[in-house]
Amino acid sequence: MIQIFGTDKTVIGLFKNYDELFKHINTKETAKLSEFSSRFPENIWSFVLFTNKRLSYIYYKTLEKSFSAIGRQAYEQELDLIEISRGDFQNPVQIPVTRDVNIQELQKNWCQDYCDNQGYVLVEYNHNFEPIPVMDPLPAANMASGTREISRERYARVHAPIL
Repeated sequence: MIQIFGTDKTVIGLFKNYDELFKHINTKETAKLSEFSSRFPENIWSFVLFTNKRLSYIYYKTLEKSFSAIGRQAYEQELDLIEISRGDFQNPVQIPVTRDVNIQELQKNWCQDYCDNQGYVLVEYNHNFEPIPVMDPLPAANMASGTREISRERYARVHAPIL
């Protein structure tokens, strides 16, 4: 689970995973485009995966002359292309998709960067909410004989900062 808090500590949203958060952010950023119909907003965040088929269509129809070197390389090598904008839509990062590119990790980092940029607090909760015993006593001996009862404590790990 992922929970997002605003700068005033109000809950922005609760998401099952980064895929849901990613979709939420993309929807929010896409809505900005329709709000600014007279001019293109400069602070748009986007994460777009161009399949090679779509890239081929775009390349020949509109962008052949203005394609970036990385975009041209992806097209020529018949690779998909990821285009990431972090608020600077004029200078996106382009990444040809090869076997070693972890798209989900890139999306997760993009979501985290977005939240940081907006001043949001992103809290990731541990997925294991099963009850865990706090104390698990071990066999004990008599205190008079020089040994004492020993106990072991177990704590559930929670992957969330304290707010």
